[in-house]
Amino acid sequence: MRNTSFWSRLNSEEFLRSVRGKTYRHYPGTPGSLSDVFSWTALNDILRLHRLDSPRLRLAKEGRILPPEVFLKYDVNRRDPYKRIPKLQTALLHRALRNGATLILDAVDELHAPVADLMEDLETVFRVRPQVNLYAGWRTAHGFDIHWDDHDVVIAQIAGRKRWSVYAMTQPHPVARDKVSLRKPESDPLWEGLLNDGDLLYIPRGWWHAAVPLDEPTLHLTIGLSNPNGIDFLKWFVGERKDCENLRRDLPLPGDEAERSEYMQALQKSLYERLTTETLGEYLAYRDERSRPRPHPALPWAATPAGLPAGDQGWSVRWIAPREIPIRSEHDDSAISFKCHGKKFRFAGNARSLIEGLMMRREFCFDEICALVPGASRAAVRNTIREMLDEELITIGQSA
Repeated sequence: MRNTSFWSRLNSEEFLRSVRGKTYRHYPGTPGSLSDVFSWTALNDILRLHRLDSPRLRLAKEGRILPPEVFLKYDVNRRDPYKRIPKLQTALLHRALRNGATLILDAVDELHAPVADLMEDLETVFRVRPQVNLYAGWRTAHGFDIHWDDHDVVIAQIAGRKRWSVYAMTQPHPVARDKVSLRKPESDPLWEGLLNDGDLLYIPRGWWHAAVPLDEPTLHLTIGLSNPNGIDFLKWFVGERKDCENLRRDLPLPGDEAERSEYMQALQKSLYERLTTETLGEYLAYRDERSRPRPHPALPWAATPAGLPAGDQGWSVRWIAPREIPIRSEHDDSAISFKCHGKKFRFAGNARSLIEGLMMRREFCFDEICALVPGASRAAVRNTIREMLDEELITIGQSA
């Protein structure tokens, strides 16, 4: 279930129109309001039950990544002696953290279901795939020096407190290759304060920031949102417009000034005619249509010959395609189609109400699904569900 405390702050008109990509924003919260998203217990379980290796799991202190041998031991893999098996050494881990190290765990959204579920909700709104990293600290040493990220970040303070400083960009809209050349800010921070249990902090790409623990346990999630930019758009545009004669022409080598001028005028004219608002819409639709869902195994049923549970009760269906996608009518409404996962899907026209209902992203029992397509036989509905399951448009699970 969606965490309403988190969701209401980021899925607001004010955030989407006035904050995202434009400025930082601190959203105070209520202590414990994010505990169903993540917790110390969840972290302990992940460390105990998963075989984690560096650099996914790492320790940082005073801007330096510590050697993995500080907290890991490696056993020989008997099946492949060229590979090592990481073994977490809890006593060594505890000692390093007690001495001021910060624990960092990447892609925690692939390790804890409540985080993954929340990120699925965020993707439908932000139209990018979030990734979530975890940071846990205890003493007063910072994990990283002041820095900026090449993507937007949302900090979710899960437990404890941490002091943050946020500075303005020193170069507008920097990209990853600018990491080395950008100078650090010389001005005072735009915002400096405590993130308390339940708070959120949004920082746009390129804004400098630093965080310091307060000699007490602190746990937060950093949600990274990598938004497409003009460079991404133009790369796609060039690949999609290879039918344009002026883009395919050889450069005028060693042409004189007149030849180069003629070439550039023709190229600029072609670009002006093709780089339109509609072209930008095509690119955004292309991104949405090619986005893939997170893994949702539907075992044991999906591996049986029938592909679905034997009966009609005790199981539910949920839509998992990650983005909003338009449904188009074909052949005088006798068929519908939509693009998803990089493919084009076609269904009978009477399946529109079924698919539009599933796109509401709640769980439907089989009787509710049948009610979405009045007049269709239950066998036909099962066949449609099976087809959508095989194409990773939906998943199935036990009803609550």
